[in-house]
Amino acid sequence: MRTMFIGNLPFELNKKEVCQSIEALVSPIAFEDLRLKTDKYTGRSKGYAFIDVEDRYYNLCVNCLKGEKVKGRQLVVGEGTPRHKKIINLTHPREYPQIFEKVVPQEC
Repeated sequence: MRTMFIGNLPFELNKKEVCQSIEALVSPIAFEDLRLKTDKYTGRSKGYAFIDVEDRYYNLCVNCLKGEKVKGRQLVVGEGTPRHKKIINLTHPREYPQIFEKVVPQEC
């Protein structure tokens, strides 16, 4: 299973409409999951999504979607790469200043 990035989607589309649009463009190919990224406060689409496609259909699906238009917007298609978590340097004071606060001994 490989993940594909689809960008430049119309912002007004919801998950169901995006799914229908992509299914119409790649009709013989079935994809497993569609993850439409939305703003966490407004719920509005951010204009991109990720879909999972079987390895053997990945290149065919990319070729079917590349250059296609949905509601007048040309799709941007690429490989969806996983995001890596940020590695925090605990020894650096800028990362966690509260750890490095100086403790001033109280005078008796």
